[in-house]
Amino acid sequence: MNTDLSEEAAEYGRQATRAFEAAGGDALVRDAERDLSDAEVERSGVEALAKYALWSVQAGLPEAPADVLALRLAALEAADAVFRTAHLLHGAVGFCDESPLSWLSRYSRPIRRLPLGLSATRDRLTREIGRRGLTGLFPGGDR
Repeated sequence: MNTDLSEEAAEYGRQATRAFEAAGGDALVRDAERDLSDAEVERSGVEALAKYALWSVQAGLPEAPADVLALRLAALEAADAVFRTAHLLHGAVGFCDESPLSWLSRYSRPIRRLPLGLSATRDRLTREIGRRGLTGLFPGGDR
């Protein structure tokens, strides 16, 4: 599913690129490429965090709940960035409410908002870690 969405986004990106080039918008093409790169950085960051959080939970670390909350927060922020970029690119070539992107965006809202949305997740993570911060891969590195 992730690959299908990536391929579809790439195709829409190619269509958007052709539309921008026809309009003489080289700067717009560079902006679209930058936005796609930013979305990929967000996605790959969540993937790395997911692997770390899974390891943290499996290892039974006491900070595992904070790691899972950090993962959820990063995933919510990444989803917003990826959907925003995809909607912009779709809009450049003619967005249609029946497109798979529209369905994914609409039907993923409950998953993104429940049980905690972005602000509530951020608040809960802040209360969970307090002033100590996240441990991460290299605990004690600030000493």
